Amino acid sequence: MWVYRLAGWKLESDFQYDGLPVYDFESEANIDEPVIRIQSGQVIERKLAERRFHLLPDGEIFYAVDGFFRCLISGGRTITVDVLNPKRLRDVPGFLLGCVFGALCHQRGELVLHAGCVKIGNRAVILAGPSGTGKSTFTAALMQRGYRILSDDVIILRRPADPIAIPTVARCKLWQDSISALTLEPERKLPQRNKETAAGSWAKYECLAGDMFCNEPLRVGQIFLLLPAEHEKRGSLLSAAEAVDMLWNNIYQRDLATEMGRAPELFRQCVSLATAVKQVFWSGASDLKNLPSNIDGLITQIKENAR
Repeated sequence: MWVYRLAGWKLESDFQYDGLPVYDFESEANIDEPVIRIQSGQVIERKLAERRFHLLPDGEIFYAVDGFFRCLISGGRTITVDVLNPKRLRDVPGFLLGCVFGALCHQRGELVLHAGCVKIGNRAVILAGPSGTGKSTFTAALMQRGYRILSDDVIILRRPADPIAIPTVARCKLWQDSISALTLEPERKLPQRNKETAAGSWAKYECLAGDMFCNEPLRVGQIFLLLPAEHEKRGSLLSAAEAVDMLWNNIYQRDLATEMGRAPELFRQCVSLATAVKQVFWSGASDLKNLPSNIDGLITQIKENAR
């Protein structure tokens, strides 16, 4: 068994993963805190659609990838994983610490955004937006500039009226065009479906943050909504209604949370968060060759907004 630190919790896992801080028994062993358990075990097969979360009558959540694994998420404390293909054992943690972790967070009553998060100054800056707008690419590019990251994909926000960002997983997941543009050396290719583009089929890779991971909770300073390239609203503030709508649409696995009956609570949290934090439109680069100048502009904007 491996023991890690994840989102302020002690994580006991039957699966090894390099993208999490190792639990420090010498200094932390006597702390009374929640314990999350990821265990290997038999999960009953259910004839349900794969790659979808299914809320069961007893409140447990079932998730499966055909021919790979199936798992059961229970009580916000336990993830039981039945690995169907031992040859893909090394790929299991990457799935568990993404979408499956998000489902467990909803069981624990957390507000979870689909967003990257970077430490700039002494505040957390959140990068949210629809898939494909560059959250992970921007997060990795800022990490290259020397800014430590809290997440590139899933960020927990606590105390929405005065929000605190909670670090999650020390990695960036990037398509190969971003890997090339940033000249990064990825740890491994991820076992998910390739993206078909005009230039061909692209794979996605995992880059671990290592020492560039920020493992401390931070107050949220600003939230940026990433829009398509060269968008006319770039740099302008969101209205209150736009901010609430943006946050609502970027709740991680919102459909599952809604099925769990969390919609009223989450909407109230979005309203509180929209009121508490400055939120700004930003846009991606039309060509990744222009990414450095876009990041320059983003950093300037962040510093100006912080004054």
